[in-house]
Amino acid sequence: MNLFKNLYYFQYKVFALTLLILALIIFGIFQTKYNYNYSNILLDDIIPKFSAKIGLVVEEIEISGIQNSDEKIVNNITKLIYGKPTIFTDIEGIKKNIEGIDWVESAEVRRNYPDKIFIKVKERIPFAMWQNDSEISLINEKGHVITKQNLNKFKGFPLVIGPDAPIHAEELLKVINSDLEISKRVTAATRIGMRRWNILVDGRIDILLPEADFKLAWEKLIKLQKIRNILDRKISMIDFRDKDRLIIRLMPGVIDEINQSEEMT
Repeated sequence: MNLFKNLYYFQYKVFALTLLILALIIFGIFQTKYNYNYSNILLDDIIPKFSAKIGLVVEEIEISGIQNSDEKIVNNITKLIYGKPTIFTDIEGIKKNIEGIDWVESAEVRRNYPDKIFIKVKERIPFAMWQNDSEISLINEKGHVITKQNLNKFKGFPLVIGPDAPIHAEELLKVINSDLEISKRVTAATRIGMRRWNILVDGRIDILLPEADFKLAWEKLIKLQKIRNILDRKISMIDFRDKDRLIIRLMPGVIDEINQSEEMT
């Protein structure tokens, strides 16, 4: 019984407000030439007061989906609608303003009569860090910049370097992540000449990938690591650019160490 009673009471409120609005609008049409500011009085004073009296104003805003967005910015957008008539809440305006926040991919805003507004936020998913010259940004998997602020907690994300790195990063990182052990050791990936990648492993070994078929080159690296532990040796570079010849450069001083050990024997 209480449910039906509440429903009836709510329908009565909406009906009463609708009648008031219609009556005032009709009255306003006839009074336009006598009262120039009538529409402002209607919207700014009479309707809000009547809405508050019958409980059809915004008293609660429920927001979900926020993890990384700045809640202060969201609150600044929504705080102005408290106490405003629910029926006249600018849903599209709120949606547009929230979607203007760097982290927000999309927002759903809807009324829940008599006095609530629900806001559901879908945030962009961080994928990698991007360095272009000295500027560092957080990007999503499609290469779109999410933010350049408060990046400390994302230091564990892959770092891609170069002006066109974001648009090629998704393809590269899928290949790198095909072997979890090696992917954990990747320090950075640098786009060379907007054509190919150099991968830095353990902060000391440069893996020079070819422009084409870099997936095949990475598979060769995986095999070399599993069979010969190539990444655990004293090398500074592995060059896969020539598909018919593998070039490996030793770290400085290694040749001298080898020569000294041979002399001692």
